[in-house]
Amino acid sequence: MVEGTPVHINATDTVLIETLQVGDQVYSKDGGFNTDDENLMHTFASDNIIGLPQQATVTRVYQATSNQVISINNGMFKATKDHFMIVKQEASDASIAWRIRPLYICLVGDYFMDVDGNEVEITSIDELTEEFNVWKIDTEPADVFYAGGILTHNSVPINNP
Repeated sequence: MVEGTPVHINATDTVLIETLQVGDQVYSKDGGFNTDDENLMHTFASDNIIGLPQQATVTRVYQATSNQVISINNGMFKATKDHFMIVKQEASDASIAWRIRPLYICLVGDYFMDVDGNEVEITSIDELTEEFNVWKIDTEPADVFYAGGILTHNSVPINNP
């Protein structure tokens, strides 16, 4: 996610993503979407994403730069185009379900889940080409956390050191 993104450490308090360190706790949620297995991530589909709040521990932190950033809802959430999201969307077979998908597959009219459990409709998507400082964090035991008020996946590629 783009530097300056607020990450929830509980239901109401946030810290900036660039201040997180290994061992810090972030606000998360339990459920079947908590996986780093890419095959399971691509096949995950559920009518709901009900789960209890929980804490997850930051286990790795990566900083990089990217000029392939997507801004959702006029800057509410900004991340690299390949960042995995928990998104409610219609599939090619017309089924509507919560899925784990890269941000670039999200469309206007899809939904994210906010920290209060509300669906947030995607109303705008903008591709940004300037260079941004971006941060990736790995969290365990849960692989999701709330950033920018939205439930997102930790999405750290396995081939990172």
